[in-house]
Amino acid sequence: MGIKDEVLPQIRDDYHRHKEKSFLYKYILEHNEKLEKKLRDTPDNKREATILKSIQDTMINYGYPLSYKESTKEKTSNPPLEMVDAWYEYKGTTTGSIEEFDRLYKSICKSESSDSILIPVRVDSETGVGLYIIGKDYYRRGYFTYPQSIHCGIDFISNWKKIDSKGIFLSIAYAYAYIACTSVKEAYKDFYNEKLDCLEELGEMNGHIPADCPEKIKKYFK
Repeated sequence: MGIKDEVLPQIRDDYHRHKEKSFLYKYILEHNEKLEKKLRDTPDNKREATILKSIQDTMINYGYPLSYKESTKEKTSNPPLEMVDAWYEYKGTTTGSIEEFDRLYKSICKSESSDSILIPVRVDSETGVGLYIIGKDYYRRGYFTYPQSIHCGIDFISNWKKIDSKGIFLSIAYAYAYIACTSVKEAYKDFYNEKLDCLEELGEMNGHIPADCPEKIKKYFK
């Protein structure tokens, strides 16, 4: 299970609720070059059917057909990072694209002025875990494994996991996974997996589900 399994069901639900005003409808029109060329020669009375066919094919390709009753056993592809990122922007849960954060990181990471920088890239509303650009001053001693020329890292922060003297705990996921990740785009690929890990840890911390616990809150317990 990955980030596509979180995002695509939401995108599909949004399409069924809003149709022509949905994220998926607008995204396909703006980002599908084949569809754009095809629509130039499509009569007005067949335009909507052509768009719908393109939307259906796209979702089938990603393994989430528009019809909830359908399923695909074929090998499916992952949606492009740009689509996932555009969805979060559409929901209003981000202030910049991953591409923009990636360019920013590359432009500041070798500057001493970024030693004490702290910028949230993505923060998950369910767990509180966030992906941040973090100045090396905020790392615990010995945990900043980047080259000497690098002054800030890309890592996860979960403020509920442990509390240190600064009030935060750095999980340093990428010191191990990427030997000091220097790409926001690479780090973001594991954002959903980090969320799942956090939910599992919260379950261990909170124990068994209490009586009369609302259904949507049960995920925070075993």
